[in-house]
Amino acid sequence: MSLPDQLKAAREAKNWTIEDVGQQLRLPAKLIKQIEGGDYQSLGAPIYQRGYLHSFARLVGVPAAQVDEALADSVQVEPELVATGVVPRGALVAERYLRSATYIALTALIAAPVVWYAASGRLSEELASFDMRQRTVDETTLPIPQASRQGNGSDVVRASMFPEVTVSRPEPLIAEDLVAADGQLSDAADSAGSRSADAVEEAAGPEQIVGSGAHLAELELVGESWVEVVGVDGTAIQRAVLGPGHWQFRSDSGMSLTIGNSLEATLRADGQKVDLSANRSPNNVARIELFAGEG
Repeated sequence: MSLPDQLKAAREAKNWTIEDVGQQLRLPAKLIKQIEGGDYQSLGAPIYQRGYLHSFARLVGVPAAQVDEALADSVQVEPELVATGVVPRGALVAERYLRSATYIALTALIAAPVVWYAASGRLSEELASFDMRQRTVDETTLPIPQASRQGNGSDVVRASMFPEVTVSRPEPLIAEDLVAADGQLSDAADSAGSRSADAVEEAAGPEQIVGSGAHLAELELVGESWVEVVGVDGTAIQRAVLGPGHWQFRSDSGMSLTIGNSLEATLRADGQKVDLSANRSPNNVARIELFAGEG
C-alpha cells in the first residue's frame, strides 16, 4: 500500500473522520484530503510536507520510516534558473551615477535661492521687521496688570504678567522663647512639640484595613508590592500596588492572595504566620489561599 492509503486505512480503523483528524492536528480538513490523495505538492515546500505527513502518521500510528521512504521517492529536482536577459555593465553604472546626479541637482535647485536670499541680507531685515511688529502687537494688545515707572531721563514702563506674591514665613523659635522664667517649657515649646508629634503620626498613618469579617489576613510590606486579594465568589477585595506598611484584609469566607515582591512581605492568617516560600514562584510572586473550605 502507498503511504496515503496507509494513512487513510489507519484513520478509518480508528473510526475517525477527516474532520476529526484535522481538529486533532489543528489543520484544515482540505489539507487532510490532499494528504490522503497523495497530492504532496499542494502542501507547500518540502519542509512543510515532511511536517504534515509525520504529524498525520504519528497520530494514526503509521511508522515514521514509511513517511521518510515515501518522501524520498517523491523528491523533485528544482528547475535550473536560466537568465532571460543581460543588462550591460555600462548601463548599470550610468543609471547609478545618473540617479545621484539627479538628487544633487534637485538639492541645489532648492537650496540655492535660500542661500542667496540669506546672503543678500534681506532675511535678517525681514526677521528684524517681524520682531518689531510682534513687539508692537504685544505692547498694544496684551493686558498689563502691574506696571512701574523708572525716571532715568525717559519714562520706561516695565510690565509683569504675573502679580507679585508675598510669602510670609513663620519666625523661628529661639532658645529664650522655649524656656519660661521658672525653667519650665513655655507654651511655644509645647505647641512646637505637639505639632512635631502630629506630623510624625500623620506620616506614619493608620493601619490600612480593607473589607470586613471574622477572618483577618495581615500583610506587612517592606517595599512596594503588587497585591491582589480575591474572595471565594471572585470579588476583588484589593487589587493595587501597595507601599511599605501594615495592611489588613478581613472576610467571613476564604480568600486568595497574589503578592508580588514577596521576599519583602510577611503574611499572617488569624495571627498565625504563613510560610510564603512554599508558594513562591521563581519570579518572586507568591500565590496562596487562606481559610479554604469556608464561606
